Amino acid sequence: MTTPSTSSGFIGRLFAPPARQVALLPDGRFFARAVPLAPDTTAATVAEQIELALETLSPFPLAQLYYGHHWVPGAAHALVFAAYRKRFPAEETEAWHAAELVVPAFAVLLTVPAASGTVRILVGSDAITLVQWGSGAEVASQVTVHPLPPEAGETERTAARDQVLRSLGSNVTAEEWTMPVLAGATDGGEFTFISAEQEIKLTHTDAVALDVRDKLEHMQRQKEKKRDILLWRTFLGLAALIGLCVLGQGAVLIGKSRLQSQQKVLADRQPEVKQLTETEQLADQIEQVITRRLLPLEMLSIVNSKIPVNTILISSSMDGLYNFTAQARTNTPTEIDEFKAALLKLPQCDKVDITDSPINNGIANFKIVVRFKPGVVEPEPADAATSVESPKPAAPKTTS
Repeated sequence: MTTPSTSSGFIGRLFAPPARQVALLPDGRFFARAVPLAPDTTAATVAEQIELALETLSPFPLAQLYYGHHWVPGAAHALVFAAYRKRFPAEETEAWHAAELVVPAFAVLLTVPAASGTVRILVGSDAITLVQWGSGAEVASQVTVHPLPPEAGETERTAARDQVLRSLGSNVTAEEWTMPVLAGATDGGEFTFISAEQEIKLTHTDAVALDVRDKLEHMQRQKEKKRDILLWRTFLGLAALIGLCVLGQGAVLIGKSRLQSQQKVLADRQPEVKQLTETEQLADQIEQVITRRLLPLEMLSIVNSKIPVNTILISSSMDGLYNFTAQARTNTPTEIDEFKAALLKLPQCDKVDITDSPINNGIANFKIVVRFKPGVVEPEPADAATSVESPKPAAPKTTS
């Protein structure tokens, strides 16, 4: 019996985890006994008491038995079930190595609490099993197996069940259960079964106690199973990582191809872009010529407002819309730097360059280039422009 698969398709089956397997053994091969336990019995000592009891109850040595038990903390007894190992052929036990749980079918019903006096009836293909809880018992106290002929059909099994029910009497609470079906299992060794439309959960502790195989071998198989699951998950993680790397590499190649394609388109259109840029620049220049005009008088007025006392402008000219150039002369060379500093402090001026010439007889001729900020100098009214007077030469200083 294996866990139902939830994966469909080839990919789903490929990456599905290993199926969980459970072996439910025929009830008729086992005998069951209620074994009284000491009052101070704990989970650590219950196994030792059960093994001692089996050595007394069974005609076979403990090493020749497949056995398990069910007990809840505080219960006065445990239900022990065992079978002679030779009753199971080698080809059958060989398949147990892959199973995570090997128990008789009735053992699954033992973990579901029941009221005192309850009898559970489990109808299988080869036997009808009765599991009975005694008065005040927390653990089942008796298991009775009524074998069925191998050739028994549905009619014979129903008749046998009815006969068993009549033999119980009217004072017994009878519950009919169906053969358990494995519904799920976890990595922690927990199992879920479905019987009579009810969910039965086996904890890891219950599963270890009910399993009839050798306990040390069972623990070793559990370790191997955990190792296999870890390796399987590691494989899945590596496969997912490789898949992500492949997808990432594909995305990089696609992106690189698209980038190269876009770069080629840009390179092919570069002449058009250059031509459009030059056309736009030319249009801007034409617009400046049409919509703007030179402002030489306004610039001259601004420059003249900061001219030192002993400095005069000889000539001036315009170089574009914002460059004002003038030739100047002074008999006090120290005023050149003062003139430049005063112009740089004006909010309309962006840059001032002065080219000095050698001083001849105390007179310095120099060239001054003033770069005005675009859109700062405003045209003056017509009457103000005509009233601008040309600067007069400063009177030379005389020395006695």
